[in-house]
Amino acid sequence: MPELPEPDERAIRQYVNSQSARDDPVTVVQQVGSQRILGRVHDLYDFHCKRTRWWVITYPTNLYQQSDFPQVDQALIFHVGLGAVLAERSRGEMEDPADQEQVTSSCRRFRQAIESMNDAHESEDFQAVGVKCRDSLISLARDHAGDDWVGEVQDPPKAADFKGWPTSSLIN
Repeated sequence: MPELPEPDERAIRQYVNSQSARDDPVTVVQQVGSQRILGRVHDLYDFHCKRTRWWVITYPTNLYQQSDFPQVDQALIFHVGLGAVLAERSRGEMEDPADQEQVTSSCRRFRQAIESMNDAHESEDFQAVGVKCRDSLISLARDHAGDDWVGEVQDPPKAADFKGWPTSSLIN
């Protein structure tokens, strides 16, 4: 691997220092690889501190003790798997159940589309997901067409005419 650029090394060093014991100073930082998995590049670093060695893996950045994962590939597999599980778990979840009464019909429809997608197997199932997503967008346009953040729209189009809504009014 080529030598790590100083700004990259500093950023990774600061991350490790923020996550590990203050009395365990960093002694060596070296990039040991880079892997593209599912369209994301994960940089792999070997991090030596005075008492502990870490694997640092990016996107999102996390560190793993080398005593738990002797090989960097083991840490990478755990990192990617953990990220996938957390992403799946949070997909479509409400952050606070108390907020559920405030949820608009478009959000409910979108959550129903996610649930349908999770259960979809046949092409017809996925087409139904597309219909539910479209219904969610129509509901969103209907619910918020008069809101201040949309701005002033001369001759507003039908709610289902997504291309007809001026995008300049949505960017303020």
